[in-house]
Amino acid sequence: MIGKVIFFIICQIVPLICGDLIIPDRLNDEWIAQKPNKIFVGGDLFNHINGGAELFLEFGFEDLTVCKYNNGSYSLDLEVYKMQNPLAALGIYLSKTGKETPLKGISARNTANPYQIVLTSGQFFILINNFSGQVQFQSLLVRLSQALVSQIGNAGSSPELLSYLPIENQVEESQTIFRGPFGLQSIYTFGKGDVLLLAGKNFGISANYKSENKKTISLIIIPYPDDETANKAFNNLILNLDSYLEIIDRSGDHFVFKDYKNEFGLVRIDKNILKIKIHLQTKPL
Repeated sequence: MIGKVIFFIICQIVPLICGDLIIPDRLNDEWIAQKPNKIFVGGDLFNHINGGAELFLEFGFEDLTVCKYNNGSYSLDLEVYKMQNPLAALGIYLSKTGKETPLKGISARNTANPYQIVLTSGQFFILINNFSGQVQFQSLLVRLSQALVSQIGNAGSSPELLSYLPIENQVEESQTIFRGPFGLQSIYTFGKGDVLLLAGKNFGISANYKSENKKTISLIIIPYPDDETANKAFNNLILNLDSYLEIIDRSGDHFVFKDYKNEFGLVRIDKNILKIKIHLQTKPL
């Protein structure tokens, strides 16, 4: 009995050590959770998401808990996605949000509208759906969000990988994270399959930048674990470059290509880092 009591106390104080977040059974006397919660693990996610599960799995999806709260004819849905690490959770968050409109009272990165709150903290990506759009329930959603975020604690710090992206001239809210072809296709099409050899293990980052001619260019950076892996990816990209991309200049550590829009791209390898610039209006020197 003493052992069970100690375990219960630890789970209340440090819920993440016990595995998952503690999801409340009720939000107040009126909003009660339907039991049991639905749990989706790994490939089971396809049974919940009709299209789009591939992106979660590519980033590193572990499990999803769905909790439905009812109050008469009104309902709220809570979806808690547990990802492999904070970078995977942030990658999903960035892929699901446009211009961020954060709510006060939530100590985590979030964006919201009357129908939904989307947030990320630590290795969690969280959706709260307010199907009625009634603004009177927004404070309730904020309290639920913060109750979950407070369990995560200091695990919600910004991933170090984003520091690879230069700040100067960066277009606000244009950062993107990817971990394979499903994430990369929203940025650019370089070829079929995993042409950059990310293998669901290596993360890439991207952002848009204002150029001298007022056109927007994109910078993609992929830090590989070592020089050898980066070189394999560089050579694989050359060999399997999409047919609509024409290599017009090439040397040992870089090559330049032109696409069907007559825009240019520059791919350069620097030790274990692959840097790609796209949507260039003039051929890079």
